Amino acid sequence: NFPIAMTVQPMIGALAAGNRVMVKMSENSAHLARLLQSLLPRYFAADKVSLFQDAGDDGQSIGPLFTQLPFNHLFFTGSPQTGKAVMANCAANLTPVTLELGGKSPAIVAPDYPLEKAAERILWVKMLNAGQICTNVASLFVPAGQEQAFIENARRIVQQRYPDLGKGAYTAIIDARQYPRLQEMLADATAHGAQAVPLAPGQPGDPQRRIMPPVALLWRFCTAWCVLLKNPCKICAKPSVNFPQRAFFFRESRVQWDEESQSHKNRTEISVDSGPCLRGMRRAGVWVCRSAADRAGPCSRE
Repeated sequence: NFPIAMTVQPMIGALAAGNRVMVKMSENSAHLARLLQSLLPRYFAADKVSLFQDAGDDGQSIGPLFTQLPFNHLFFTGSPQTGKAVMANCAANLTPVTLELGGKSPAIVAPDYPLEKAAERILWVKMLNAGQICTNVASLFVPAGQEQAFIENARRIVQQRYPDLGKGAYTAIIDARQYPRLQEMLADATAHGAQAVPLAPGQPGDPQRRIMPPVALLWRFCTAWCVLLKNPCKICAKPSVNFPQRAFFFRESRVQWDEESQSHKNRTEISVDSGPCLRGMRRAGVWVCRSAADRAGPCSRE
């Protein structure tokens, strides 16, 4: 449903404010683009709403040409790499730009927070859309020694909510290009020492339908290993990649809790805290589960 939301939600705001709208769809949404091209003319004149597929008549993407048009405002959802190109093209016309880009959103479970409640809330968003959300939880920090307890809770929750991944309640990977990419990154993580723990044991998934079961990666020393040996795994090397569509990353606690200020801070004595994983954490924001967060909702983004 996200391609629909990313298309329609900005359109609603623009139309409500009295604007005209032109939409260029993603190359991953060709079927939806054709559907919307058949539906929108029933409700909007062509000079009010126009929607285009990514590929032009020559089969090439029209994205670069589209973003060079002198719009009053351009809204883009996608990768940081493409976002840079979009902003560069818009700069020629001084077109104001709104960029909604992917990133990492680690989660920290504080020692005083109920582990079962944290698992319930984190698994809810982690399994939503099979994890394919740009701000989803990518890695998880739990107090030392509680990794197995969290995994046990996670397995119980997955079994309750998705007793059969193949019956339609669990979303597939978006396309045939992303499925092998995720499988390759998962294999690369285990080759670098991570322990892969299935959260839906006994459910192999379905490669033909791109159903990839959820996996937890126990990875205590990945950051130190990757940085010190200068041989980063593919996940740590690209902190902006929204990989763990289906995986959690547990790392040894490198965060100390400041009860007085109700905030977290990095331990200065751990030099590898400047590594790629934690740089990504500071850049993207951190989801912190703690007792005080109950007053503001499931978790608070610090």
